[in-house]
Amino acid sequence: AKNATKLAANLADLKVARLVNEPTAAALAYGFDNSSEGLYCVYDLGGGTFDVSILKMQKGVFKVLGVSGDNHLGGDDFDNLLTAQGFTNARQIKEKLSFKNEVDGFSRSTFEKLIGEKISKTISLTKHLLDDLELDADEIKGVILVGGSTRIPLVRKKLSEIFGEEKILTNLDPDRIVAIGAAWQAYNLSGQGHNLLLDVNALSLGIEMMGGIVDKIIPRNSTIPISKTKEFTTYADNQTGMKLHIVQGERELAANCRSLANFEITKNESPLYIKPDFEVFHNKVQIYFSIIPNDPPSDLESMKEALQEIPRAKERLITTLTPDFLKLYGQPSEIVMKYHSKSKKWIIA
Repeated sequence: AKNATKLAANLADLKVARLVNEPTAAALAYGFDNSSEGLYCVYDLGGGTFDVSILKMQKGVFKVLGVSGDNHLGGDDFDNLLTAQGFTNARQIKEKLSFKNEVDGFSRSTFEKLIGEKISKTISLTKHLLDDLELDADEIKGVILVGGSTRIPLVRKKLSEIFGEEKILTNLDPDRIVAIGAAWQAYNLSGQGHNLLLDVNALSLGIEMMGGIVDKIIPRNSTIPISKTKEFTTYADNQTGMKLHIVQGERELAANCRSLANFEITKNESPLYIKPDFEVFHNKVQIYFSIIPNDPPSDLESMKEALQEIPRAKERLITTLTPDFLKLYGQPSEIVMKYHSKSKKWIIA
């Protein structure tokens, strides 16, 4: 989706300064329009996805504290449920039931029973996010609604049960609020504004270990940009090669996470240990690798010489990216990484 957004902007001859998540853009719109401060929840229920974010607004600084959601839950699901009941104009009925108690002999109460399980899932995700951040609903000053599906009375009723009816903010159009917020952020990035947006990565990044277990290096909801380094040794004595599998997700097993990339280092003449250094930016992920022989010399100059002894042909690190990585970050299908003697790191060539 991110890559498609960039492509669409390029086709329209627009410069992409930065991509902003929809809930974050909505919070920007509300914050700028109302000069608000405090903790706010952004509940975004669109046609195909659900997102929820908690942000802290304070004196021109918009900090995303955490995000959650479901990429396969939205208004389209409500349409499908109505279609299964025999309606050919499901979307129109859904929209009219937001303002009427009955449409074509189908009551709002029956509709609410039909979609109740889907709405409950969004509420559960919202509560879990509050728990993850160790926040109480009483600490939230307001709930910003995004997406046409938030006009459904059942949504507002369920949110009111958690936060209180007076905190459900309805003074901005849920269909336009994201565009307004994106425009504000573009104004900021142009150098005319003086506000700061601090976003987070939605899912953890890690490496698959022996046994298929994931070692998370950058946990989800970490403020970006961020860089983290962790050392890994080889599994067997005198091992001269290593495979690295980069995954994204919260599951404990790599098989249950999203595969982003596979790195392989082979035919090294000396045993080695690897230090992957993750850098997560707003629209991309870079992974640097320092490769140092076992029992490295104590002085940096000797260490540098030892590294340079490895033939250049063996200093190439080829990364085969998965389709999921390409969808998320829009990188080419191959990245060649070479050792950089000045920084003593592998870099993207």
